Amino acid sequence: MHKRLSLDINSPKYLGIVQACKLIAGILTVNVAVGFGAEYRSNNYLVEASTPQIASVVASEAEAWRSAFAKDWLGSELETWSVRCCIIVDEQKPKPGGLTSYVVDDGQATEFRMTIYGPLGEMLETVLPHEVSHAVLASYLGQIIPRWADEGIALMSESMSVRKRQRLLAREIIESKEAPSLRTVLSTLDYPADHNRVLEFYAHSHSLTEFLVKRGSKRRLIQFLEDCPDRAWDEAVRHHYAFPNVEAMEVAWRDWVNRSS
Repeated sequence: MHKRLSLDINSPKYLGIVQACKLIAGILTVNVAVGFGAEYRSNNYLVEASTPQIASVVASEAEAWRSAFAKDWLGSELETWSVRCCIIVDEQKPKPGGLTSYVVDDGQATEFRMTIYGPLGEMLETVLPHEVSHAVLASYLGQIIPRWADEGIALMSESMSVRKRQRLLAREIIESKEAPSLRTVLSTLDYPADHNRVLEFYAHSHSLTEFLVKRGSKRRLIQFLEDCPDRAWDEAVRHHYAFPNVEAMEVAWRDWVNRSS
């Protein structure tokens, strides 16, 4: 059994990094006042917030993003989760951020829990879609996802201005010749130990994800990740992207970064 924690780059560890994810509209169900605030249940979420209205809005947007992300990346919606994902909402914090945790055991991801915080508008626009993306991806794959893919896929939902900044940073890193090898990036299961490298890591993750989507498709990238536990990286790269090995794909990726940034 493995426990996975995914941090929004606006979380306390990584303050000062701006995200802006796109949002879709809303859906369903029932609210009950509890203790200091309110609780709202939708099909897949149990939201705790300071007011019934906020809890309702967050649940509605989470359902909408869960549906949209699954259709876009997986080809169809997920089944309803047997246990609702708990979302704790704190709109009192001045800066937006969030984290998602879940447990992976015997090919299944369960016990989803999210914390999101910040001004409500920014929280809904920047944090919630990112965190829901982590949960949907984990639920579908049922495995610990390489960190570059987990974050890179979530970052693909960012605004075009933010994604442009990610591209420029990726190009700067590659031109500086300080970038880690692609083989190292592919095998990375967690955030860099050096917190000063986190910005670079996010830019790398977004760039590699975008490259693979353009080379194939979103669905092919998901299939690539599904194969990762069972295939050596070179075999997976050959099978899904027609490169002879990881190093050949790295040459193509770096060339694409330099041409497209």
